[in-house]
Amino acid sequence: MSEMSDRHAAMRADIKLILLTDPTPAGWVYVDLEGINPRILAHVEDKATFSAYAERFLAILQALYGEFRADRTQPMRSMKFQYNTAAFSEEPRAAARPALYARLAEVGCSDEEIKQLVALR
Repeated sequence: MSEMSDRHAAMRADIKLILLTDPTPAGWVYVDLEGINPRILAHVEDKATFSAYAERFLAILQALYGEFRADRTQPMRSMKFQYNTAAFSEEPRAAARPALYARLAEVGCSDEEIKQLVALR
């Protein structure tokens, strides 16, 4: 695997953790990192819930990877993801929470910062 495809695979795994750990059941969720700013589309009922969902997603992604496109030498092409979050039972969701906690700790987030981003049950 090339370095770029390794990076994409790592980011795909992190995005899956972020989506599985969100307490909002959003069904199909689409993430597009093709442009300068990440975009997310989630099937939630109201604007406030969607805003909270997207803000949490982007906050965790920025904690893991920093500000997007700060380094213009790193292309973001082919960075589109979709997951059906409703297809996962509580078991993989529960397993994803400590995994995301560990990833955030790995990049230097404090316990307090992690608790604000991850709803550990």
